[in-house]
Amino acid sequence: MSATDDTWQRIVGAWLVRYPLAARERTIFTIAPGWWDLVEVALRSLEAIAVTQRAAGASAVVVLEMKEKYGSLRIDTSRVTPAITAIIDRAEAQSLQTCSRCARPGHLRNQDAWMVTLCDLCASECDTR
Repeated sequence: MSATDDTWQRIVGAWLVRYPLAARERTIFTIAPGWWDLVEVALRSLEAIAVTQRAAGASAVVVLEMKEKYGSLRIDTSRVTPAITAIIDRAEAQSLQTCSRCARPGHLRNQDAWMVTLCDLCASECDTR
């Protein structure tokens, strides 16, 4: 296991502890480091909704998957309400302005036939590889 893998496992483990209703062991996370803060904010908001739903006797929203698709963050959940949709839409919109590698301001680019959101520095590093 590399240091990056170890860091990633610690991050996901922390999310599972901090957001036990919204994030579960079977939640799939495939997110680059630049978006980890966006994920944290979305999970915090979704957990608050899950707590409210559980207190009302309803089933709580569960994140099924968080991933990159077509250059933006995608969040799939077990339930959809206007509040949940707003959280997801906000995270996805912010991801299109945030470099997925380093979290600096970025924008959507076509990189070797892949849509990615990168800052100028990360994009130039990809171009030189």
